[in-house]
Amino acid sequence: MACSPTATADLERHGRDLHPGQTTRHAHRHNLWHDIAAIKYGGWGIYFDEGSSGILAENNLVYRTTHGGFHQHYGETNIVRNNIFAFARDHQIQRSREEPHISFSFSNNIVLFDQGVLLGSTWKSNRFVMDANIYWDMRPEAKPDQMKFAGATLDQWRQRGLRPTFARCRPAVHGAKGK
Repeated sequence: MACSPTATADLERHGRDLHPGQTTRHAHRHNLWHDIAAIKYGGWGIYFDEGSSGILAENNLVYRTTHGGFHQHYGETNIVRNNIFAFARDHQIQRSREEPHISFSFSNNIVLFDQGVLLGSTWKSNRFVMDANIYWDMRPEAKPDQMKFAGATLDQWRQRGLRPTFARCRPAVHGAKGK
């Protein structure tokens, strides 16, 4: 699927009605979403809203969005894996509702950014799964021990049982003028 102004709307229309034994209702694979913009609200690449459940988003490339590469408002049993999210402006990943169940699984993704925050909105409960992801902050002043996961350090995030595989910051450029 090529990028279009309604790309986020395409992913938010799915409901909660899974049949017994069914783990995913819809799959979104091998898509390219880029240059998605909004003034105040709605500039996400992949957006699960209004109880969207049982959706699989995998092997997608999402880049240059205003409000985030991935956002889940609310839902359950969604799977986000093997994607690349790059260069969102405000939030890289956003979760905007605490829920009494596991809202989504976010694994084996690459998140590359040079502005904004890594995790936006609410991450108070551990009712989500985030595992085996790579987070790379490209800002020249970024340091791995200062990367924040919803306000927490990497060590604090890991103490909650959440495991990023790798948190990295921009490497020094050898031979650069002034170095």
